[in-house]
Amino acid sequence: MLLYNMIVGVNKGFNKKLVLVGIGYKAECINNILYLNVGFTHKIVFKFCDNILINIEKIKDSSINTIINIFSIDKQLLGLVASKIRSIKKPEHYKGKGIRYKNEKIIIKTGKSV
Repeated sequence: MLLYNMIVGVNKGFNKKLVLVGIGYKAECINNILYLNVGFTHKIVFKFCDNILINIEKIKDSSINTIINIFSIDKQLLGLVASKIRSIKKPEHYKGKGIRYKNEKIIIKTGKSV
């Protein structure tokens, strides 16, 4: 399986998409540094290596503000970087705000009822 992933990685590469959901959540990528505004009082700085390519897509007229496209030829490194970025602000279960994978389903809990 590792050999197969190496062959596919060199030929096609691997891709993961992360979604920023929340008002005012922003991301920008400059010189192998990802800057995230995800509800903290300061920007989060995430440095990544040269084997990773990150592109930012901004979407208007949607509840999804930004999509972070991560591309690499190394599947293990890609999964590690994606999970580290997601762990910065995991999606919460009451409003669904946070960083999640593109096809991840979040079950929204109901609040207190009177």
